[in-house]
Amino acid sequence: MAVHYGRHLTFKSCGVLIFLTGMMGSGKTTVGNLLAEELGLPFFDTDDIISSIAGMEVSTIFEKHGENHFRDLETLLIKNWKLTHGVIATGGGLPCHDGLMETLNARGKTVYLDCPVHVLVERVDGRAGRPLLAGLQPDDVRLKLEQLSETRRPLYLTSGIVINANQSPMEVMKNIMRELYT
Repeated sequence: MAVHYGRHLTFKSCGVLIFLTGMMGSGKTTVGNLLAEELGLPFFDTDDIISSIAGMEVSTIFEKHGENHFRDLETLLIKNWKLTHGVIATGGGLPCHDGLMETLNARGKTVYLDCPVHVLVERVDGRAGRPLLAGLQPDDVRLKLEQLSETRRPLYLTSGIVINANQSPMEVMKNIMRELYT
């Protein structure tokens, strides 16, 4: 059940970009879809866009061309972003390279979905398509997520809005809406 704030036309008509940042498993895609629907805005996932342009899955890009190539594709995408309104789920590492967090903050509203590592571990457990976790044992997944979180969190915290993502996607979306309208 959606909570309608009655102002989504304001966002759509004036043009706003809302960039969701956070670790893999924080809920950017799920919450992003809910938020976009609530605001009457289109939803985009940077990983899906890059996969579409490259003609291969993100995991295949990592395998064939490496992480640096993938990060270059993310940079090109964001630096050349032309759309004026929408909700965008960014890849977990996207804000952490080439000054892209500054670019996101300059181009739109940024929302960090903050989630404890133990919850991220549960959410990504057994899921394919996470190239940075490929081939890792469960204990190593936790360690990798702890390391990534420690490095990325300071950049994520420069987002305009910080939301506790350790709750249901609907609650996260409602909290984002409250922050957008206050």
